[in-house]
Amino acid sequence: MKHKLLLFAFMIISCSVFAQDDIKCDTCWKRSLFSALNFNQASFTNWSAGGDNSIGLLAVTNAFYNYKAIDSSRTWENSLDLAYGIIQNGNNPLRKNEDRIEFISKYGHRAFYKVYYAGLLNFRSQFAPGFNFPNDSVVVSRFLAPAWLLVSLGLDWKPNDVFNLYLSPATGRLTIVRDQELADQGAYGVDPAIYNEVTDSVGNVSIVKVTDGKMFRPEFGAMMSMKFQKDVVKNVNLKTRLDLFNNYTDKNKPNRKNIDVTWETAITLKVNKYISSTLLTTLLYDNDIPFIDREGNVFGPRLQFKQLFGLGFSVKLQ
Repeated sequence: MKHKLLLFAFMIISCSVFAQDDIKCDTCWKRSLFSALNFNQASFTNWSAGGDNSIGLLAVTNAFYNYKAIDSSRTWENSLDLAYGIIQNGNNPLRKNEDRIEFISKYGHRAFYKVYYAGLLNFRSQFAPGFNFPNDSVVVSRFLAPAWLLVSLGLDWKPNDVFNLYLSPATGRLTIVRDQELADQGAYGVDPAIYNEVTDSVGNVSIVKVTDGKMFRPEFGAMMSMKFQKDVVKNVNLKTRLDLFNNYTDKNKPNRKNIDVTWETAITLKVNKYISSTLLTTLLYDNDIPFIDREGNVFGPRLQFKQLFGLGFSVKLQ
């Protein structure tokens, strides 16, 4: 039930954000909101090859509110990406298969030609707890566990309206794990709790926590971000962003050569005014995040990939 309420609230809030009349100068400010509720469904009756009935819902909202001076000397770009999806296979309980909150704000002042001095703020987290399914008693994530806050200064190259390249030699990134149990485990790269063995007077040995795990992990390094968005053919929009980050202050010096990769792509096909299909993909690599299988075994970092596809109702406001 809570999943359905979250989806409903998600759609109402997303649409109400843009319900007001725009009072800004049309030549300076541009805004847009795209919101979609997509469906996935499979049904089997007397199917000899086997299979589980399934149904899924995916709510997606992409919004921006951007400023560009008439003489192009200053820009201010603000974007909000929200997504939440649930799925049910057979008689299994509902579980989420997508959960995303991301806000980006970037201000630029022209340096020369189409290059801007820029400052960037980026926040990422999620709405609801995540579990190590099929064991739904093991929580692996929550709201603000993890979350990432990134602040950066650099140069932003904007050769046209569909592509930009941002380079920064001075980027601070803060990993947040606002859950003490996860922090004690050292989840998402924070420093884990420290434990000691204590032996009592009769020889019994117990494990005692000496210090709590850290809830914050600060990093400082360099980043590169490339973004491309365009209607590649009629009614088909491609949006993709590649972010690279290198922490050159890592306490473990061999790790300083590693690069964290986040590559996100969204392809939206507009069938008509109210029906669209959406394909979302995310590719991640972070050397500080180990891979944990469904049995709880911990392995080294691995390339992570996620793909979601849905067809459903959509609305676009400008």
